[in-house]
Amino acid sequence: MEAPNRPYHWWKHDFTQRNSIAARRFEHKFGINTGYGIYNKLLEIMLHSGGCICIADLDLHCDEFGFDEDMLRECLTFACEYGIFYQSDDGFGSCFIDEVINSGKVISEKRSQAAKGTIKVPEPTNPPETGLVEKPEKKTKEKPDDIPEDEDIAVVKSAIQAMLKHGDNVSGLLSGNKKSTLTNAEIRKLIDRYGIDLLLLMIDEFYLWKLPYSKVIKSDYMSIIKGWVEENARKKLKDKPTKKGLF
Repeated sequence: MEAPNRPYHWWKHDFTQRNSIAARRFEHKFGINTGYGIYNKLLEIMLHSGGCICIADLDLHCDEFGFDEDMLRECLTFACEYGIFYQSDDGFGSCFIDEVINSGKVISEKRSQAAKGTIKVPEPTNPPETGLVEKPEKKTKEKPDDIPEDEDIAVVKSAIQAMLKHGDNVSGLLSGNKKSTLTNAEIRKLIDRYGIDLLLLMIDEFYLWKLPYSKVIKSDYMSIIKGWVEENARKKLKDKPTKKGLF
């Protein structure tokens, strides 16, 4: 992975951090205070080492951050199983850390351009007759095609509403995450792709993650079809554990 062009990075860390699904997963696994500290320390390691935790450098990270190597491997494996981190050929990364680094690069580039005076503001085109600025036409936002609600779609929508209702008990949620963006057509695609039984487990898994997430999810459909949601749901379908949510 490419090293960031800045030695230091910052991400929003306030009272909402404890509500993030990643932090709560770690607390559930390793204990409230211990899990919270482990999760944030792993994020620090990633930023400190250029965006990822390299497998070849695990012993160095253990010495620097006070981890036992077996404990560090257990934490990384656990985080990958729940989609909090991902594993590549050389190490472990985090989509959250990728966003932090990329946003830092964009801000740095804009500041550099502003300092050099290379950011140009386009001049408005004025009609010679009136001298008034011509306003661009507003583009109408196209709505996706939808379909009538059938019995299976109604079952899935009922499960979604139940998860959103549980989310009302969690403080500090972003308003955009308190609702579902799924249309009937998208729900039908999910049913045809995964089947109703697996999809209901995927709905539980996804909204447990979405509701406390620190950023607004624009498309529930595009997020649900990511591999980690299906993988976690299939484990539950296979093992049939006692249902135990985080809310």
